[in-house]
Amino acid sequence: MSALLLDAIPSLWRASDLGRSAAPVCPSGFAALDAELPGGGWPCGQLSEVLQPEAGWREWRLLAPSLARLSQQGAVVLVGPPLIPHLPALAWQGLALGSLIWVQASSPAERLWAAEQALRCQALAALLVWLPQSLSQGLSQGLRRLQLAAQAGRQASPPCLWALRPWAAQQQASPAPLRLGLRAGAADALEVQLLKRRGRLLERSLLLAAARPSPLRAGPAAAPPHTPPPTPSQTVVAPSPNPFKPDRHVVDRALARPLG
Repeated sequence: MSALLLDAIPSLWRASDLGRSAAPVCPSGFAALDAELPGGGWPCGQLSEVLQPEAGWREWRLLAPSLARLSQQGAVVLVGPPLIPHLPALAWQGLALGSLIWVQASSPAERLWAAEQALRCQALAALLVWLPQSLSQGLSQGLRRLQLAAQAGRQASPPCLWALRPWAAQQQASPAPLRLGLRAGAADALEVQLLKRRGRLLERSLLLAAARPSPLRAGPAAAPPHTPPPTPSQTVVAPSPNPFKPDRHVVDRALARPLG
């Protein structure tokens, strides 16, 4: 194939070469990973899938460097995380907490709908959506809709979009141009396997030395500060029937607690 034709059409690449990215990318924070990603980072305005045996904590270590950068640019929306995000740990990893939006959604249809609506927000910088293992027709169509919505480009800077799915989903077809497998590696590293990308197949896995949050342990809730009794003109708000439980926030795997 003519080199001039390849230069003129960025979406074309030789099967023996690493594909290029016509869209902007966000550096992953890992030089070894960026060297294997088309364009040198996470694709913006495209769907990326991260498959892992157990969701809830490894993905934060992998995505934290990018999310820290993106949270300075706009909103970071979390749809259906299996564990409650622990804000001190995320702040320790550099995320701007004021940019985080947590959406509670139970069913796959609700999560896909919420994710698609978030992609219409002009202030969106990053979106993470956790999806189940079973691939129904609705889930397959929903993933295609997310890919198309991400490509629509409603934002001045295209957002990064990640779908977090179980390891078994690697046997299922996906519209995502980029798919990664994520597992625990040796010496507390992350083992990343590139399952699908634009370019040649990478047969070896990557070992990434991802930072782990300091082991902050949640103790008993502090006593609320003393407040004067409300005046008649003030509205008294009844306490929540589900009070804050500090032990249900994730700092590390040892402290992980499922929702519910």
